[in-house]
Amino acid sequence: MPTYKFGDIVEASVTDPNGQNKKPRPVLILSADEDIANGDDLFVVAISSTGIPKKLPSHYFALQWHRNGHPRTGLKMPSVAKCDWRRKVPQNEVLFLRGSAPAATLSKIAEYFANLP
Repeated sequence: MPTYKFGDIVEASVTDPNGQNKKPRPVLILSADEDIANGDDLFVVAISSTGIPKKLPSHYFALQWHRNGHPRTGLKMPSVAKCDWRRKVPQNEVLFLRGSAPAATLSKIAEYFANLP
């Protein structure tokens, strides 16, 4: 079984924001490494390349991309981590590893979640 870590971008079958249309989508792992090592379900936020506004809301975080696949993130289109699109994914439902998010972006996302009521 592959090992994943906090900040990895993986492809996994998740539902859309309305809880329907389950299909493979890129997601960002926000689970602690200890929880991952224990075999717990992965806490993830979806990554989307559609409907991205010019001015990002506070719960959207831009990720690096390149049309041929970014060397770090693996993303090929402008994309954001949508922190209001949260899911739990069993580790055995991860299809493959795409890449990882930069530490600076992960810090901003962690700060966002720390400040939620």
